[in-house]
Amino acid sequence: MRLLGAHEPVPLEFHHAVVAIGNFDGLHRGHKELLLITKAEAERLGKSWGIVTFEPHPRSFFKPDEPVFRLTPLPLKVRLAAALGASFVLSLNFDKALSMLEPQDFIQQYLVEKMKAAHVVTGYDFHFGRGRKGNPAILKEFGQQRGFDVTVVENDGLWVCPDKQFRRPVDYLMLSVGGNDVGFRNVVAWATLRSGTSATLAKFLGATVSAKDFARNVKDTLPGAYARLAKAIERAVPLYSEEPVFDATRVILSAYPDMLVDETGAVCPAGGKEEDEEDR
Repeated sequence: MRLLGAHEPVPLEFHHAVVAIGNFDGLHRGHKELLLITKAEAERLGKSWGIVTFEPHPRSFFKPDEPVFRLTPLPLKVRLAAALGASFVLSLNFDKALSMLEPQDFIQQYLVEKMKAAHVVTGYDFHFGRGRKGNPAILKEFGQQRGFDVTVVENDGLWVCPDKQFRRPVDYLMLSVGGNDVGFRNVVAWATLRSGTSATLAKFLGATVSAKDFARNVKDTLPGAYARLAKAIERAVPLYSEEPVFDATRVILSAYPDMLVDETGAVCPAGGKEEDEEDR
């Protein structure tokens, strides 16, 4: 896996690759499906595959004083992409110059000349270029002219509440996240019951997640789950300060203190005289 900067040349082994392009602000289930489609197309063509994405998030560039409801920063994005088998992630600097490129110029400069892409995969709601004028239809049309194919993933399975069901925009959305959202009950059951308890009884009482598994879930699984929730909220709930721009500051998160990690975010080691490697 290689993380490529916007201004460095793309290695020859990544030329003519299958490319997934998008913001990928959270690698939730829908994004994972898109990447798996990219991977399958690369395997069919016998080519490498990777991701083209943007840093910072375009919304952060246009409205730097407003927080973006984003749960997968670039380092985690790279880790998750590598776990799916991607060969590279190309991170483009989203600045004024990039935002002013016409859609055709963006395609020519980055997908044709820089990547020499053989196939591009994107979501149905991807927009790019000056004034967000670029869309999958333009990408397909230009791809036909420049010799690369385009796959558009039409839907990621998220349900969208029809606007007519809301009498007016929602003022604020309160979210409460507790220990059981990350399997805390299972960790307690595992620590309490694993010694001298039959596997059947332990499983019945929820002792299925060790501390080590829990730590892995928090790092690798939870961000994607939260990203999917974030995307669903953004699509389904009319939270606006100035319509139609979604206002993430109106999502208020209340969370219980995390008793399993220290101040650095590392999982706390188990105490006691009989701690072993599995306790950590």
